Order: sequence, then C-alpha cells, then structure tokens
Amino acid sequence: MAIQSFIRHLADGTVETQFIFTLFHLLLAGLAVMVLLHHRRATPAEGMQAPHRRLLLGSFLFVLDFSVRLIYFGAAYYFRTGFQWTQLESLSHGLRVCGVLVVVSAYLLELETKNKDESLLARWILGASIQDP
Repeated sequence: MAIQSFIRHLADGTVETQFIFTLFHLLLAGLAVMVLLHHRRATPAEGMQAPHRRLLLGSFLFVLDFSVRLIYFGAAYYFRTGFQWTQLESLSHGLRVCGVLVVVSAYLLELETKNKDESLLARWILGASIQDP
C-alpha cells in the first residue's frame, strides 16, 4: 500500500515532482558537461575533434534547458503561485531541440569520420534527410 502511494505521488505531475525531476536532470546534465570539460582540458587544443566540441555544446544546451525549467518550477514551488510558462516554455523547447540536433550532428560527424557504411544506417535510423555528397 505504501509503495503504491509513493508511485502515485511521483507520477502525479505536480510542481513539486516536476521540480525534483528537473533538479535531477540538471545535475546529470551538469555532470556530463563537467566530464566533457575535463576531457577538453586534458587534450591539447588542436587535438579536440569537432564531434567532441559539438557534444559539449549540445550538453551545455541541455543544461541551459534544465536551468530554465528549474527556475520556473522552483519559483512556482517556493512562492506557491502559478506563473506564465508560455514564453519560458518556448525558450525551454528551443534549447532542448537545439541540444538534440547538435548531439545528433556530433554523432553523425563521428560516424562519417570512422565508417561510411555505418553512417548510412545511422542516418536512416535517425530519420535525417541528409544526402551523401
């Protein structure tokens, strides 16, 4: 009985649960950025490849997205009022979409440098409409 109420509380979608989940996502994305920054610092400047730079940029865009969401849900939770989410929601969605596109482009660029045969399959799986030159 107690576990059912706990799961129901996690899945109810209130501001408190959204705040906790967004905080968790921000911590994970921030950890990924810190690992990528450590990798960048450990390699020489000319050794940093383009896919790694794109992956770092995509992860940073995810951190920005989760930061915007955390500010909104945190303010709504602590002030106990509803805020207008329309403009922040557009910004959040834009950051998330850009982050996904940059991470996918890093993956495709990495595949192109390694193996052309796998690149065609990956493009088909990801639904990219990019033709080979």
